[in-house]
Amino acid sequence: MMRKIALSLLIVWPVVCGAQQPAVLDKKKLEMALARVEAALKGQEVHGDVAFLLGQVEKWSGHRVDIRLPGYVEAKKDIYPVSLEYYLWTIRHEAIALPQSPQPRASSHGTSASAGIPAKAARDNMRWSQDFDRAYHQMGKRVMQIMSDAITCEPLGKDGKPRKGRNLVGLPDQGYVLTHQAIGLLIARFRKCFSTDSDMELGAYTRRIHDEFIVNLDILSDLQAERALTLILTGQKHLIPAEFANRLARSQRPDGTWAFDEPVITQRLMLPEHTTGLVFAVLAAFAGDI
Repeated sequence: MMRKIALSLLIVWPVVCGAQQPAVLDKKKLEMALARVEAALKGQEVHGDVAFLLGQVEKWSGHRVDIRLPGYVEAKKDIYPVSLEYYLWTIRHEAIALPQSPQPRASSHGTSASAGIPAKAARDNMRWSQDFDRAYHQMGKRVMQIMSDAITCEPLGKDGKPRKGRNLVGLPDQGYVLTHQAIGLLIARFRKCFSTDSDMELGAYTRRIHDEFIVNLDILSDLQAERALTLILTGQKHLIPAEFANRLARSQRPDGTWAFDEPVITQRLMLPEHTTGLVFAVLAAFAGDI
């Protein structure tokens, strides 16, 4: 009798508690979404950061998008900040991503964040206000500085210390600044400005990015797509639920692009091509088992 009761509990308990099996990745849907992006962006001019994303996708999966760099970037490639775009264009096919790591890399900073940043990840607040406007522009300046340092840093000196790139490592920030801290460090490592000793800082960044990603998991946004891509680039794709990729694929617009319902980011500050490039890269990583 007790054995029958125990067996019944094993069958019924998961149903009562609402237990669910992990979502199955819909690779057919992902491949269809990728094909629509290739058609939508074919022959289009895109900014350097988007070209970089598309180039990484081609490196990973063979999905190639026939794009062009805007003429003004070629004409002003030696002038800051256009030089940032041009450099990202030139390295778009280089192997920047790290191999997958089964565990988040060790962090030298624990869970503490930098001054003015909450110790715990918070929900994204994209409501427009004057305070948000000021904060966003400060964030933009910080992102540009990080990327500038990443592409101008010099290889390690004989003493093993980086040149012109020291402020690429530090305590994690939040949002777009945080994702660019990780991506900037990856580019600096590609340029041989840092050794694997920077795994400690990279670990701090990826832990914080993952925390923010999970807190906002029910949201589809440009920033969430950027967090997911950064986790993929840093070898942490396994931390992203398959259902997130499925939701991204299902949210594609009829014209093959993505632009989420974000009054601030999409309508005022971010071109749809940026979001489309991010989502395309995430889906390609999942479709190709990267």
